[in-house]
Amino acid sequence: MRFTAILAGSLALTIAQCALGVTLSPDNTGQVLIYPYYTVQGSNDTLFSIANPLVGVSQRYKAIKVRFHEARDSRTVLDFNLYLAPGMVFTAMVTQDASGNPVLRSQSPACTAPVFPPSTAMPGWTEVALTNANYVDYDKAGGGLDRAREGYFEAIEMGEVLFGFQVAANWYFGGAITYANLSAPTGTQNCAVVANAWASGGAFLVSGGSELTAPAGGLFGMGMIINVPQGTDYSYDPVVLANVYSTAHHTAPGSASPSLDDADPVSTVLAGNAFRTSTWTRGSDAVSAVLMHQTVKNEYIRSTPTLQAASDIVLTFPTRQFYVARQSDTGQSTRAPFQSPFNDVNVADGQSVGACEAIAMWRYTTDGRENAVPLSYGLPTTLPRNPSSVCWATTILHLGNVLSSQIATPVVGDGPTTFGWFNIDFGTDAPLTSIEGHKYFGLPVVGFVAEEYVNGNLNGVLANYSGVLIHKYVNVVQ
Repeated sequence: MRFTAILAGSLALTIAQCALGVTLSPDNTGQVLIYPYYTVQGSNDTLFSIANPLVGVSQRYKAIKVRFHEARDSRTVLDFNLYLAPGMVFTAMVTQDASGNPVLRSQSPACTAPVFPPSTAMPGWTEVALTNANYVDYDKAGGGLDRAREGYFEAIEMGEVLFGFQVAANWYFGGAITYANLSAPTGTQNCAVVANAWASGGAFLVSGGSELTAPAGGLFGMGMIINVPQGTDYSYDPVVLANVYSTAHHTAPGSASPSLDDADPVSTVLAGNAFRTSTWTRGSDAVSAVLMHQTVKNEYIRSTPTLQAASDIVLTFPTRQFYVARQSDTGQSTRAPFQSPFNDVNVADGQSVGACEAIAMWRYTTDGRENAVPLSYGLPTTLPRNPSSVCWATTILHLGNVLSSQIATPVVGDGPTTFGWFNIDFGTDAPLTSIEGHKYFGLPVVGFVAEEYVNGNLNGVLANYSGVLIHKYVNVVQ
């Protein structure tokens, strides 16, 4: 009787979780990790981790798609599969090579497909280069590798690998990823066997997906932008999504799937004091609904003659690529909640202004008084833009350019106040509308404010400080 009750309760919980669809994780563990920003601009490097903790009785290898996107148009600059043993954490850093080009380096024993080759610059490390292959001659936003020096990235759980799945003759998945004898799970790790399972005729290619069960979640991680010469560190947690996929999506390295557009087309968000569950025609709409915000709020600080301080406002739109069409895309158009196409007509390469969405921005002083004039932006004269807009997949508005970004827009005209807080409001003209008619206002956005205080050498000690303030939001759903 007791067993029957427990089984019924477990089944009800499973059904309830499936009905929820895509949600923001309440405990910062889940199936999808969205890292709002990486950079190797200036003297910055970006360190990150992806962890597969031991969760209950489910202790299996996770198959994870890791995908890096450049900041301007979300073009993929690095894509690989990661296979994490239970309890293992993958760590890596994005940095510059001797030529100034972005590369990913790691000392992790975790298996990747393809296998990363040894680094010639750093013995004992592996290294793989980021690429411009997916945007060179594509969108007029610049074809050089310097464009790949900043952007955002995601880790997507594709599923859990079945213990004992045969990946090659006499080699099986489990224990130490692959071992030659199922009775000896302490066999040596062989990442080459795992990667070769994606080669022509390989076990993963011919399996029809039988090697994976559905994603079980539980992933977590961290990001850290570190500037060694400056002595600053901007650490953040990724945005974590749960209940994104109810079925496995195991694909070869370099495949465009799974993406956020492959999510289950159901979402649940907290709107006011109640949860709103909506259904959609596309998975990207479900993810966007969870990330939709009418208003972004946060604090800022800037320099004065007596204070060396600065702030960068990072705004990343992780589903933007599924909505925004290029002006030259015949028969395609940008769809809600985004409204502008990506400018690539009658402009030279590198001179595109992007796809600009209108915003309104106000600054408030620490005593609560609103600035009489909305913040305005000092924009480069070589790239005329709407002075009240965000134009890139990752947009940075700065008071000091903390992160040395190529695409940062300086915020000017905000009066004498050194610090306070701000509102950024998105338009309400193009809500995201569900099949039921639920209207979600704003834009799907994640990000943070990076702040620094630079005192330099103070009494013989480097006295520089830094921190990250995660954005606060207002959600409007009708």
